[in-house]
Amino acid sequence: LIHGSMVLLLDRDGVVRLDRYDKAKPDLAAFAQWVKASEAQALLFIGSAEVTAKAFNHLREQGSTVIFATLSNNASAGFVESLSPKARRSLVLMQSFPGAHASNLDVIRELKTAADKQGVKVVSPSMVEGFLAAKILVLALRAMPPGEVTATGLALALRQLGKQNLGGITIDYGRDARVGSTRVDIDMLNAEGRVVH
Repeated sequence: LIHGSMVLLLDRDGVVRLDRYDKAKPDLAAFAQWVKASEAQALLFIGSAEVTAKAFNHLREQGSTVIFATLSNNASAGFVESLSPKARRSLVLMQSFPGAHASNLDVIRELKTAADKQGVKVVSPSMVEGFLAAKILVLALRAMPPGEVTATGLALALRQLGKQNLGGITIDYGRDARVGSTRVDIDMLNAEGRVVH
């Protein structure tokens, strides 16, 4: 995956298929034919915002009604604006962090309060990810011995943190845990390009 991106799709028989594409020069016509031939019910497109938007726009232009999903790196306002009106409708966004709408979580309320103090009215998914990443980094830095601020020291401090509650989100970087969190939130865009929860 380092040199390309991938697509997972669920075909009409419930079989998951995998395909990779050249992220520098994606062949959208071949991609659309592959999706159509599979009679896909849903597909997960993993790639940059630009290529993902082009692929989804192309599928909709070809009349595809497949459920199209992508990851939170494509949840920016710029990505949504690059989608055609047809493509905006029913796009599924999956993210490993809670959405900014999750006001039931202390960490989201904390972020919104901090953003409001800075005059920021809209909290984006990338802001949530950055805020949580900063909280994890601070925990790890505090756990590091003085003078041991190195990449190795940081990795060791993360492993020693174990389970931590960041205000409703639990992360775990224990000895055998390298994932951090297994949480997945799923949102959908409506016809206006707004996130629906």
